[in-house]
Amino acid sequence: MKINMNLTNIRSNSRFFALGNNADSSFSDADILACSNLNYHELVSMGIRADGSWTLLDKDKAQTSITAATRQYALPTMPLAIKRVEIKYPSTSDDYLAATPIAENSIPPSGLDDYVSLKPEYRLNGTKIEIFLPVKTEDIVAVTNGINIYWEDEVTELAAVGDVTIFPEFVNKLLCLMNARDYCGVNGLNTRLGWLEKQIGDEETGATSNFLKYLETRSEDKRARIEFRKENYGQSAN
Repeated sequence: MKINMNLTNIRSNSRFFALGNNADSSFSDADILACSNLNYHELVSMGIRADGSWTLLDKDKAQTSITAATRQYALPTMPLAIKRVEIKYPSTSDDYLAATPIAENSIPPSGLDDYVSLKPEYRLNGTKIEIFLPVKTEDIVAVTNGINIYWEDEVTELAAVGDVTIFPEFVNKLLCLMNARDYCGVNGLNTRLGWLEKQIGDEETGATSNFLKYLETRSEDKRARIEFRKENYGQSAN
């Protein structure tokens, strides 16, 4: 039976990597928990930046209504990543259309209020989402539940001894190495710190590289890519 690494295991392995003894409580339970949640969030953020072809976390959905003459709407939370925005406009429309994300500098100099898009568009502005429609701002009419927002939210932090991360076991090893690095760095254990940095690695080496490569290969059912064909010239015909 497959058993995921839980908080108890993470504490044990973090102590082992930091001190060479998984029973040494000088790296306390509370400190390991604090380090684990910080590094857990860092790994999730790294994963979201590295791979856009697979949603790392479960998607949440919020639905909000379009208000007359209004472009900006509060996001339901400060999401890690907006995955998709759909807009139904006007209310007589049969379907929601996927809105295209745009940058502010792509909007003509005439001004935001006068900008008219052929199809729904949006941009993110702090804790708000700003939508653009086939009408000027002053001409926007109300649409009940006119906006669907799909996003990836923060992970649930580890708290109880049986809590597990969303990652496979080899990534949890990276989490424990990062915990140990934090402890050794703060406590000046430089020899151990050097070894941990090597084990953690970067985009090209160590456990970090393994994590990023895993993200690239989670699904083999991806969009076909154009690859150059290798020709083998000079072979004699049989």
